[in-house]
Amino acid sequence: MTQPDPWIGKILGPCHIEKYLGAGSMGCVYEAFHEKLQKKVAIKLLQMSKPTDEKNKRAQKRFFQEASCIKQLDHPNIVKIYSLEQSDHAYCLVMELLEGKSLLDVIQTRGQLSPIQGMEIAREVALGLQEAHRHKIIHRDIKPANIMLLEDGHIKITDFGLARVLETEPISQAGDIIGTVFYMSPEQAMGHKNIDHRCDFYSLGVSLFQTLTGQLPYPGRTPLQVIQQHISANIPDILKFIDTKPEIRDLIQRLLAKKPEDRFSDAQELIETIDQCIQSLKPQPLTLNTIQTSKQNWDLPRIISILRKMIWLVCLTIFAIMQRHGERPVSATPVILTDNPIIQPPLAPPVGPHAVGNDPPHLPENPIPEPPDPQVEPSQFATGAGWFGEKMPQGMIRGKKIGEYIWEKDHSIMVYVPRGHFWKGYHRGRPDERPLQEIEVQGFYIDKTEVTWNQYVFFCQENNLDPPPKPEFPVHPNHPVVNISWQDAKDYADWAQKRLPTELEWEKAARGGTKIPDWSLEQVPILMIANPYPKRMYPWGDRMPYTNRIFYCNYVALDNWDCRDKDGFTYTGAVGSFPEGNSPYQAQDMAGNAWEWCSDYYDPKDPANADPQKIRYVFRGGSWINYAESCRVSRRDAGLKHERFPWVGFRLVK
Repeated sequence: MTQPDPWIGKILGPCHIEKYLGAGSMGCVYEAFHEKLQKKVAIKLLQMSKPTDEKNKRAQKRFFQEASCIKQLDHPNIVKIYSLEQSDHAYCLVMELLEGKSLLDVIQTRGQLSPIQGMEIAREVALGLQEAHRHKIIHRDIKPANIMLLEDGHIKITDFGLARVLETEPISQAGDIIGTVFYMSPEQAMGHKNIDHRCDFYSLGVSLFQTLTGQLPYPGRTPLQVIQQHISANIPDILKFIDTKPEIRDLIQRLLAKKPEDRFSDAQELIETIDQCIQSLKPQPLTLNTIQTSKQNWDLPRIISILRKMIWLVCLTIFAIMQRHGERPVSATPVILTDNPIIQPPLAPPVGPHAVGNDPPHLPENPIPEPPDPQVEPSQFATGAGWFGEKMPQGMIRGKKIGEYIWEKDHSIMVYVPRGHFWKGYHRGRPDERPLQEIEVQGFYIDKTEVTWNQYVFFCQENNLDPPPKPEFPVHPNHPVVNISWQDAKDYADWAQKRLPTELEWEKAARGGTKIPDWSLEQVPILMIANPYPKRMYPWGDRMPYTNRIFYCNYVALDNWDCRDKDGFTYTGAVGSFPEGNSPYQAQDMAGNAWEWCSDYYDPKDPANADPQKIRYVFRGGSWINYAESCRVSRRDAGLKHERFPWVGFRLVK
């Protein structure tokens, strides 16, 4: 049986409590009858069992602050306060009773509102904030739950429980995060002590975004995830959620600016901008001027965009017809012909966890990924920005899979390694691996896998070059190309408009920085978290390449030469066959399969470097011919400029 509310029927000052309404940020809210005013009112009740407790003292001080804040505000868009009453460790704030629903209730029951409705609501909230800011009061908790839509259509801002008067001593303790997590400004999220009225503009921007789209700009499963997005995530483009005017997109972008100085300077400027947005949403009468304006909207960029789409559709149609009739259109996509001399049947069927029965591995006709459909835009932020919010180089587009990029020149998949620090070397390693030290590296892109035979043979065909000599074992289109000299790799890099990685870039991509991407969240931009293994031995961590019946790379399996096929491959393997061994940036096969050339000299101080023919260049990562010890991320080896090895390949960076 439900216990009766002990406050129902009680009298506090001139108020007779009649009905429970809900809870606010500082206490419960009841409906009551005011004997002197002879009208129904709302009272917010703060009850404390231990009024001397430090936490309760701060709550009491906030409660009185709310009363003092609202009492000096007399505005049609702010809830009106009548008095403050006290009785037996209970404090009662007597306010006008608002007949209506909160904006949050409306969104949850009706869904998103129209742009014109949303802008009208935002305008009235801005008018209320203008009055509060004029009295140097900041609300600090603007959100749909604190915006009341009255039955007569007007708007009231409620719940000033977290409000603060500027130039007064803050009530919260230093470092406290004040506000509701989904709506708080970046400066609130970071616990800044000296915030100003512009934090209210940010919260209004979040509320407006939710009003127009029905969803939050920065959702998350935990408060920390939401806070991180407020601080560092790119502002989502509302035009990707609803069809509305660019002026509204620009308004929300400015409201949600990360830096307070990039938002509106004051409420008057905000109101004027809202008025312009409302004007743009109102239908215009059909006049000669509006007809001429609509014709001018068909400008050259728009015409070009439409023509491009038409050409793209025509190309798709032609391609489909040719495919239907068995014809093959000329394409720049790399292809290895079945009669190419480097393709041989495997010596023996693969065995191990990556093999199926005794069938040879399936070889796709074209393992090179096609570029993403240009009509599909997977990102939620500005064109030209990558998954981490960085500016992409020309010639690169985002892939459909989060975190992946397509380099259009050779159709390679790349991943991004953001700027930051990482731990280089190994203090227990060989002399050429020491010392262990923390180093900063600029951001760069790196191929997700090693360059394959398919890619390299296409490069040879494009440049009328002979393919590299075949090794003494079978090779396949989607295996890493080997028997490649340092000079061969550099020639390919020059053609692909990329370059060989430095040792520092290679090692950071393999082991991760002190901060690494959080791949548990499917969002943009990708958030960074602390690296749990900043000094990791292998790309996947500190576990050995075979642990708990899982192979993490292609190497001499079990450190036993006679068992080297137990990981599924006797020699090289298909790139990307060991996703469990991905690096923190999702680069694959950075341990095992094939060593990879880097751009650096093995020993810059070696006297042999005076003779260009004796310079040795570094390769990293271990291969199918190596034991676990050589697959560590800090291991180094080297070869001459024109030497070729059946266990050395390469990948590139941009």
